[in-house]
Amino acid sequence: MNGLTNLTAVFLLGLAGCGQHNAALEPYANATLTAGVGLGDLKLGQTTLGSVVQRLGVETVTQLASDEVGLELIYERGQLALLFLVDPECLTRLGGAGLRPAAVDMAASLEKNPCLRDLRLSSLSVRAGSDAESSFFQGMSDAGVKLWGGRAELIKHGTPGGGGGHILAGMNPNNPREQFHFDSGIAIYLKPPENGDPALARVQRITVFPPVE
Repeated sequence: MNGLTNLTAVFLLGLAGCGQHNAALEPYANATLTAGVGLGDLKLGQTTLGSVVQRLGVETVTQLASDEVGLELIYERGQLALLFLVDPECLTRLGGAGLRPAAVDMAASLEKNPCLRDLRLSSLSVRAGSDAESSFFQGMSDAGVKLWGGRAELIKHGTPGGGGGHILAGMNPNNPREQFHFDSGIAIYLKPPENGDPALARVQRITVFPPVE
């Protein structure tokens, strides 16, 4: 997937105490995670970075760089990630400072740079907490897959194949190695228990991205 082995994630910003609950996120805790579409009213290809910052605030911002460059907004102690890919034309407009000003003042950076403000959501990911009850996302995918669900749930989304074609929200070295990408625009990550029995693997992350054409 386009140089993912060269993926780098640089920590840029941590605002809003991680221990505080963000009430603005409550509608998404039980919303439907729809393959190729998004989560509730967070729509791939439609929801802008500016609107997310205005409604949800900023907790942590990460810059991702591979063959593409993106700004990832992370909420709920890493359990919700929203990725906005930055097109080359916008990067050129930002000049030599690039995306660094976002580390100082995201709101001011968006106000000064309309091309950043208008970036569209490219992918979205939810990650499991330490157990099902402590996970931020309590909903399910449009086919009925939940975090902490079992291996048998994969068949609900059909036959795996293809991938996101881009860097995706929620990518990090700690993700489970067993990953299943579906052309409909969803990826499911399975992690086995400590005893290592693959049959008992549980869903630890679900990511949605534009459907593969």
